[in-house]
Amino acid sequence: MAENQAVPAQNQPTAEWLEQHARYLASAAWEERRSAVLQRDKYQCQARLERCTQKATQVHHLSYRHWRNEPLFDLASVCWVCHEEITRMDRGKLVEIVTKRDLEHEQFLHFWEAGLHREKPSEPEQSG
Repeated sequence: MAENQAVPAQNQPTAEWLEQHARYLASAAWEERRSAVLQRDKYQCQARLERCTQKATQVHHLSYRHWRNEPLFDLASVCWVCHEEITRMDRGKLVEIVTKRDLEHEQFLHFWEAGLHREKPSEPEQSG
């Protein structure tokens, strides 16, 4: 399976994807995004679910569409209680989200390649 893909058969993320995600969460790139989001949100939990501690210490992906290259608007600061609850609620949808993102990316690449290889129209001859 390619490094940025996850196409599991069941309705749970694959062990391979979870391993890749754990490596990503330990990376300098993630730490930079995480820090920027926590600062932007002033370390305040944006979820405010029942039992919220209000102090954000974690960052939640609103989607995995841009996984490993997330724009900051796709991330939200959350407390650990809310993050656990949101993850529990979303876990069943994760496979569908990641698979859809991968399919959209493949379609984009197909159209991009087709556009690059299409012959350019010839310039009209100038009569002089």
